Amino acid sequence: MIKSRRTAAVCTTAIATTTVIEDSLFDIKIKMVTAGLIPYYRRLLKGISKENALTIAKYILAMKTEINLSDQYRQDIIYLLSKLSIFCNSNNNNKSFKQITRQDILSFFDSYRKPEAAGPPYKRIVTYNLYRIHFIRFFNWLYYPHIEPNKRKITKRKLLLV
Repeated sequence: MIKSRRTAAVCTTAIATTTVIEDSLFDIKIKMVTAGLIPYYRRLLKGISKENALTIAKYILAMKTEINLSDQYRQDIIYLLSKLSIFCNSNNNNKSFKQITRQDILSFFDSYRKPEAAGPPYKRIVTYNLYRIHFIRFFNWLYYPHIEPNKRKITKRKLLLV
């Protein structure tokens, strides 16, 4: 009985320690990704599921090694992917990015649709195309992270709006 109490105490301590380490690593990655950006972007990442926030952080860190990311590009990616995560999890679905379907993305685009009278149509087209490019790059990386960017399969037809 004494052994099982000790074992339980050791396991509880190990789990607590692991959780603290994971939380500090999470915070470090979020700080690395949002370095030089206004605090709004850090709050966006902390406001979504940890799994999706870490996926965004890993994506941005991977992109930093592939290309020289501007602050504006990082802001766009964090904003867009965070909003997609919030949109897909709005009904307590707790979807990770790998569980997001084509229909989820189409619904997300529809949520940004404005009536014709709201403004010139070219603005909607530009926003749509920009978001589409970001999604294609992100989901290509998500499904093929260990393949060089120029050799990744194109997931346009499989996932997105062609």
